Amino acid sequence: MKETNEEKQLTKLLKQMPDIEDRRSKEDIYRKIMTKEATTYYRYNWSRPIIGIISLFLLTIVTYNLLAANDSEVEYSQEDTVESKQFTESSERSLPLVDESEKLNKDASAENSILLEEESSKDGEKAYDIANLMDFIQLGTLTENGDVIPITVPIMREETTSINAMVEAAKQSNLLLNDNQLTVLPLTGEFSEIDETTLLYTMGEDENWNVGTAGESAFIRLLEQTFEQSEYREIRVENHDGTTPEFSHTGHLPSILMKDQRLAYYSYPISDKFYLIPSFQSFDTIDQAFQSMKEKQNDLMLPTIPSTFEFTLNSNGETLTITSQESFSIASLEVSEGKRMMESILNTARQFGYSEVIFLNIAENEWEGYNLLHPIPVPKGPNIIGQMDE
Repeated sequence: MKETNEEKQLTKLLKQMPDIEDRRSKEDIYRKIMTKEATTYYRYNWSRPIIGIISLFLLTIVTYNLLAANDSEVEYSQEDTVESKQFTESSERSLPLVDESEKLNKDASAENSILLEEESSKDGEKAYDIANLMDFIQLGTLTENGDVIPITVPIMREETTSINAMVEAAKQSNLLLNDNQLTVLPLTGEFSEIDETTLLYTMGEDENWNVGTAGESAFIRLLEQTFEQSEYREIRVENHDGTTPEFSHTGHLPSILMKDQRLAYYSYPISDKFYLIPSFQSFDTIDQAFQSMKEKQNDLMLPTIPSTFEFTLNSNGETLTITSQESFSIASLEVSEGKRMMESILNTARQFGYSEVIFLNIAENEWEGYNLLHPIPVPKGPNIIGQMDE
């Protein structure tokens, strides 16, 4: 086959190239190969021991946490057992529960949820709030004079799922209240739910509130004060035979509508104790309510704010700021008088939709558990069982 020009040129170039020869001896070539093999590096794999160490470390942490959690569960289980013996059991629908959205101030005696002292912290001691296990319900009580005083009862959360739970709580609170001049929820009939916002009260066979205006008023206020903070907006009433009850003043009373009232609180003496009692009228502004709380309403509804306490009010969302015009010393009051003042102010603020109150220009920084340097949350309700002073 005839060569192409390219092949001829390639052949010519190859002939012109110098001869390639290796002048090293066989011994040199062998020695080079042996030296290279001897200096070859092998890379050590560290991943396996590192993974093993990390696994051992994680296993230690998990084991410690499991043991700690188990000890904590045992402690809380023992504490819950003691607490649950104080309350009764039940299981149905929702109750008139007080809203729990705000955070509790552990220094404020007006709130004072049940605390479980646990372990030391950098502040001295750390208190674990078990309020998430508790609910508060408000119940109407009847005095010997026919007046209605609301009390606030703490109850285990699992027990606040039905109307029956409320009745059981009322019985229990009668024991906790320890005041034979107050009758807690003296209704002998039965409650049943019509829908989420409507409740039916069927009066007992021998139940009779038609004893004049006072009896009728007491019956209505008992229901209003019991379900004031509940989701129920209407309470229908019927006799045990299904007929509509009739009163001498209002005539037939088929239902009681729950009004959005803004009430003030006064001091009500019973024996050697004082309770907070709400006003009969609703106020347009909180300033009007506070000013009325400086005045005696009748022989039993006494003022809770000293007439010498002059102040200005400022509102910012759910925070109410009360600024004393002159430096005011709560310690200048009797302890019980000062507590009634604080509790009545905080409960009235709750009526107007505030969740916390700031006090300014007060002589004391702390007083009887109230930290006056910080906002004080409003209480769950008036006259909390276990927190009322004589």
